[in-house]
Amino acid sequence: MKIEFEKLFYTISKYEEKDAIKGSGFKWNPQLKRWETTDVKVVKKLLSIMSSTDTISQTAKDKITEILRKQDEVLQKSMSAVSDIDVPAPSGLSYMPFQKAGIEFIQEQKNVLIADEMGLGKTIQSIGYINLNSNIKKVLIICPSSLKINWKNELEKWLIRDFDIKILNGNSLGDITITNYESTKKYFDILKTRHWDLLILDESHYIKNYKAKRTQQITGYFDENKKWIRGLKDFATQKILLTGTPILNRPMELFTQLKVLGNELGKNFFLFRDSYIEMGEYGAIGAKNLEDLQKKLRKSCMIRREKKDVLLELPNKIRQIITLPSSILSKEDIEENKKIIQYIAENWDEATENLKTGKGYQFDEISIIRHKTSLAKVPYVIEHIENVLENEDKIVIFAHHHDVIDQIYEKFKDISVVATGNESLKERDEAINRFQNDPEIKIFIGSIQAMGVGITLTASSTVIFAEIEWRPGDLTQAEDRLHRIGQKTTVQSQYIVVDDSIDNYMIKKILEKMETIEKVVNSDKIIPEQKVE
Repeated sequence: MKIEFEKLFYTISKYEEKDAIKGSGFKWNPQLKRWETTDVKVVKKLLSIMSSTDTISQTAKDKITEILRKQDEVLQKSMSAVSDIDVPAPSGLSYMPFQKAGIEFIQEQKNVLIADEMGLGKTIQSIGYINLNSNIKKVLIICPSSLKINWKNELEKWLIRDFDIKILNGNSLGDITITNYESTKKYFDILKTRHWDLLILDESHYIKNYKAKRTQQITGYFDENKKWIRGLKDFATQKILLTGTPILNRPMELFTQLKVLGNELGKNFFLFRDSYIEMGEYGAIGAKNLEDLQKKLRKSCMIRREKKDVLLELPNKIRQIITLPSSILSKEDIEENKKIIQYIAENWDEATENLKTGKGYQFDEISIIRHKTSLAKVPYVIEHIENVLENEDKIVIFAHHHDVIDQIYEKFKDISVVATGNESLKERDEAINRFQNDPEIKIFIGSIQAMGVGITLTASSTVIFAEIEWRPGDLTQAEDRLHRIGQKTTVQSQYIVVDDSIDNYMIKKILEKMETIEKVVNSDKIIPEQKVE
């Protein structure tokens, strides 16, 4: 037997040697009548059982060495926190060193899974790659519905070229088109009318279930007539998937993502299952060979860094505004918000003082419309919480109105505790203790006003504000329930607001004031300039 290489590895062998060759993983090519493979691991397995009379050509040896060297280089880059690559950015903005390394990884590997920990700017790395590659002119971005406006805002902020950016809501496509996973069915035929230079799937674990319709619209599926319908991945030259989910704990959920990337690991479900899934009598019961899986991912398509590894001077807080579309409100409520925003803008000092103290002109009207806006947000806040739970073990939710808190708690009551200030001190302390120490309790839901001194919620480093207060000190105090002694990582604060609402108008000014105060009062390191994720 002899192993040769010409575009791929193949054997020159006798019939009686077929079992050993097949057992190593080689595939039979009936046209050329030979056993073939592109996998170095398969070749090495056969080499380990070959006899002393069997040989391998020098060409094949050299190719194995070259492939292993390249894989090792990619492995190192998949953990890299620095890069010398020159990536264009708008004036006044710059990429962090590890973000440059991520952009360089995309440039070299093309179809990639950016699995950085939440808070490291996966969105910015994707946009940086578009800036780097002038050949990218048509981009399709699919993301959770709550992040569509954020994507549009970040694109407008970071892009260096002029693009027509559209959130899909009809038959008109932009140079960069943004839609959500649930809408891929509605717009499937429209999206397939174009070949995209780049497809970006944000929070790509949304396609973990291969039976889900939104997954099938992207990967492809058989229709009722058993005809194969090509998915959106087949209409894109290059694919970038973004997720901070610890996918290696649940490798079954990874397969469809690898299939979209065209990765070797995503080509054969049964081989993937047998290699990495521990099967029981009634289905999957766990995972196996995770170290091998991680190495293969890093050597081929995945880059993953954690905050503790790449932010050498770890900032204490990262703040992010998440903007929902104004279409979730009625036309009357949108007009009411706009009217009050105009009043605040024209009477800034008087208006903000009245609103802080809860009295004065239009206070009742403002309270009513803010409450209605908050209630309209609840389904989207719940969707966002579900998404963050895919990335984080524990999270803290703050709100103002009790009916908003009640609706969120009702959805997550099996895995959450709540503290609004109406409970006894003993009950509040029991809720905090459960959140801090019980692994089954994933969510703490609290009233912003009840988050005074002495409350510690360091089991989480992620806080989501479903509503906001207009006194900066109240928000800072709520954030600081997580940012206390015992917190081992950066606290990420997410503020969910509705586009064209009063709170959306105010939050940027409030956060600017909070950051100014903090710079003067203490030495906390804040990163406000990159709205990450």
